[in-house]
Amino acid sequence: MKKLLKFLNHERCQVLAILICAVVLFSGLCCQSKTRSVRDPSQRVTRLELMSEIQTFNAEVEARMLDLDRQDRVRKQLLDAFSLYSTTGQFNPAGIVPMLATLMGVAAIGDNVVKRRDIAKLNNVG
Repeated sequence: MKKLLKFLNHERCQVLAILICAVVLFSGLCCQSKTRSVRDPSQRVTRLELMSEIQTFNAEVEARMLDLDRQDRVRKQLLDAFSLYSTTGQFNPAGIVPMLATLMGVAAIGDNVVKRRDIAKLNNVG
């Protein structure tokens, strides 16, 4: 033991340099880079986890854009039906059926969004 202490005392700079190199090498090779999460800034995520969050976010944005497109189609169908009625005085029942089906679809989507949000809140609380 005494020889080891004498050796460490004599070669302390080299031993310290080897230890520093080992720590730097370990942290550089084994530890992944992390950044704040998009969903929860209090958490830190790796590059792969961040890419997954971005893909999920993009999918949600796309779904919401499709929902807006559906709403615009319903609005256009309503306006077309009312403009037809106001200009001709005739009511087109064949145009009402697709419009009602679209309205029911939009209502179902809205209901699903609300339910998903409520379930997510319950899961986060519990």
